[in-house]
Amino acid sequence: MSLVSLAAARRKAARSLPAWALAGAALVVAVLFMRSFPADLPGPSVGSPELHAGEDLIHGVRSGVNVSYAMPLQSVLSALVSHLPAGRLLAAALVVWTATMVLAFTLGCLLHSPLAGGLSALAASRLLVPGLDYPAVYPVCVLLAANVLAWAGRSPGLWGGLALGAALGLSLLERSPLFLFPLVAAVYALRTRQSAPRQRWSYAAALVLTPLVLLIPWMRMNHALHGRLVVFEAGRADANIVSGSLGAVSTLEGDHFRLVGVPEDLSPLAWAAGQVLGDPLRYLAACARRAGLVLSMHPALFLLAAVGLTLFRSRHGFRLCGLLAAYYFAVHCAMPVQPRYFTPLWPILAGLAASLAAEAALPAAEPSGRQPCAGPVAAVYALCLGMGLFALHRVALFPAAGADTGLEAGLRRQPMPACLWSMRGKANLGRRDVQTALPDLRRAALLGPRIDRLLDYAWALILADSPGQDLIHRLNLPAAGGDDLMRWRLIRAVAYLRKGKSKEALAAIAEAAKLWDSMWGAVRSAALASNPLDRELQARLDLASALTPERELAALFKALPVAEQTALADRLTRLRGQAADQALPRLRRRFRGADWWFALAEQAADSGDRKGFILAAQRALEADASVSADARLASLCLRTPDPRWCLPVLRRRADGRRPDVLLALARLAAREGSRAEARLDPNTPDPWLESADLAAREGRSQEALALLMKARALPMKKDHMLMAARLYRNMGDSGQALEMSKDFFGRTSGDAAGWLVMAELAVDAGVRPAALSYLERAGFSRPSPDELGKAAVLFQRLGEHRRSLAILNGLLSRDPDHAAYLGDRGVAHALLGNQAEAMADLRHAIAADPGLLSSYLSLGSLLTSCGRRSEALRVYDDALRQPGPDRQSLRKAVHEARAALLENRIR
Repeated sequence: MSLVSLAAARRKAARSLPAWALAGAALVVAVLFMRSFPADLPGPSVGSPELHAGEDLIHGVRSGVNVSYAMPLQSVLSALVSHLPAGRLLAAALVVWTATMVLAFTLGCLLHSPLAGGLSALAASRLLVPGLDYPAVYPVCVLLAANVLAWAGRSPGLWGGLALGAALGLSLLERSPLFLFPLVAAVYALRTRQSAPRQRWSYAAALVLTPLVLLIPWMRMNHALHGRLVVFEAGRADANIVSGSLGAVSTLEGDHFRLVGVPEDLSPLAWAAGQVLGDPLRYLAACARRAGLVLSMHPALFLLAAVGLTLFRSRHGFRLCGLLAAYYFAVHCAMPVQPRYFTPLWPILAGLAASLAAEAALPAAEPSGRQPCAGPVAAVYALCLGMGLFALHRVALFPAAGADTGLEAGLRRQPMPACLWSMRGKANLGRRDVQTALPDLRRAALLGPRIDRLLDYAWALILADSPGQDLIHRLNLPAAGGDDLMRWRLIRAVAYLRKGKSKEALAAIAEAAKLWDSMWGAVRSAALASNPLDRELQARLDLASALTPERELAALFKALPVAEQTALADRLTRLRGQAADQALPRLRRRFRGADWWFALAEQAADSGDRKGFILAAQRALEADASVSADARLASLCLRTPDPRWCLPVLRRRADGRRPDVLLALARLAAREGSRAEARLDPNTPDPWLESADLAAREGRSQEALALLMKARALPMKKDHMLMAARLYRNMGDSGQALEMSKDFFGRTSGDAAGWLVMAELAVDAGVRPAALSYLERAGFSRPSPDELGKAAVLFQRLGEHRRSLAILNGLLSRDPDHAAYLGDRGVAHALLGNQAEAMADLRHAIAADPGLLSSYLSLGSLLTSCGRRSEALRVYDDALRQPGPDRQSLRKAVHEARAALLENRIR
């Protein structure tokens, strides 16, 4: 037999019974050796935004949830399956899993042969995870688009364009990553010559317009809700956009906007664009690192798929699926990544790689599975299309602003849905109307016994002191998600605390904290294992983010009377033992902090609880004795309906003659008619200056200036003048501060402190001759060592580094271990170019006072300028480990210097 006839025989065999037999064997192996299907599949978490958005969409109720945060297909699906019992939940997940395996098989058939389909399904069974959430559902949408692409892309025409456009539109209703692919595929079709120009243009037009048509109801609903154009998810990608522009590789978790300070009037996308344009090389380097990270997830799969694409590059099906895979890879690497983002990509790569393996066994001249695959693909297409159209139907009927959208209207239209009873019950529970909420929550738990509804009902029973409140301890939650389990344990902890069972409460809180730490660690692990910049940004996010166990426990406490909250908080913070030391430090900080007690005082004021208000206000002031706390207390007191609530607290606080307290006390007393305490409004500059200081720090500049004018109208002493000058300077008016100082010292005898103040003001105002003159006068006025140190710093600011160095040498000859003088002399040496002497002085300063962060900052900057970046990084790390008190501005400066150093090292 000739070689030609042998090759023909092998190609025929690729479409024969043996090929199908091998494909069937591969499918059997895929079923037997796939990832273990979960015995207990948890439903959507109670904290899932998709679940609550889906319930609002299905029932046409605007409950305050942002329904635009997630695309409607996943939201509606989450709501539909949330009430299913465990058996049906598994059945629904099995349907999704089967659809994925079918599409993986048919993709291999369309690309090469039945054998390739079986191998593709086998590989997909090991790469995908069963479930009903986004990583399980979205692969169905992407695989459906890949199948239709391989089928319709061979001969572009109108019907093929409609079919592919609708498939891509369905994927957009689930998630938005393929938003540009219709345009990419249309351009590819127009550049090829597979069919007549008219057919290609009709294919391209249908491909681009069909997804837009499917999105019209969604865009219309969003415009009615937000008053602006929202094409996809509203705000969901903002965090990734922000961190991606900073050069992060892995997805970070936390409050990104507090991290970088995005202005409220600027969209995150516009802010990120400015960052990228400002440093495009940093952004491109981050994209390259993301690509490398993704390639490292399954390098063999990427290699085999690339070889398959090279071998079959003449086939349009391969080229189109390769184009889809390349687009998906590139669009995700434009922002920070995590492994689950790429789950839909693995089956496509598996189909390309399986074709290479099948070609080695049974070569095929052309794909042979088009006809047999039509039925299975059509069945899955119909299933997805039906689900997508149902979601769009609910979107189209969603009530706009001004419509009858309340829960009562929803219950009139649909009296049976459990979620509506649950919403109304939780709304009443939030208003602390437990008796009204209890029957609604009970009905919701009976109609749809879902985990979150059972927990809400059990919590209401506890608040009502019902005989059935032990339900929380009888609940069996085998299939609960992490958020549900954490909430269950915290509710049990509150129930135990109320009964005085501190040991059991401690155990429940420790379990909840441990569970949260494991959940939080799972989402942070990628960033922490990625690169120094990711670790730095994630660490900063951790500091800025509120912790869920604290927030959840505090929310549970808020439903209790203020007196009971106080008792439970005290009981909680007094818990002792090894478990408490591990689980409760953050909770103790929260329940001992002034913010907690001020919030409790506000709650007591709103509820008319006079005793609770006085108790919470006193505890708040015990936790924070600052001027800001006084101002917060005064502001809160002025809003209370009865002045007699606040007078006892304010009288006790007035002993320190804090201005805001005195003024508030005077106003309240006057409102009550007590003339004696109304006279407490002082007629000295002190309260006006302190009030101006507080107003300036809070950004109320005009008010601060008005208060300063009142203070200047009163007799002022030297300390008053110095404080007023400092306030003017801090508000950016150094000229006014200098003129005021000149006027004052012109009427009094000058001393070193006064001349130094005037010198500093002159430096700030940029008046160099006057500053040097005042420094000379200070030198003739017998200055103290500290005043000489201040003069040395001012000489540095004026560029007189040798004079500064001479002063500091004299000071250190008398006190050689003074950390501040050593740090200042180190800076002087650095400015004069004496790097070795500068480093020696700065290291000596750090050894003398490890809590002086300015020395760390100067040494790190000097090491960086010398190219010794690893040493500088260690210096910054040492600074941030110092627990002592310091100015927050210095700690922030160290953080920023460290982050800048890391970014430069990565570049």
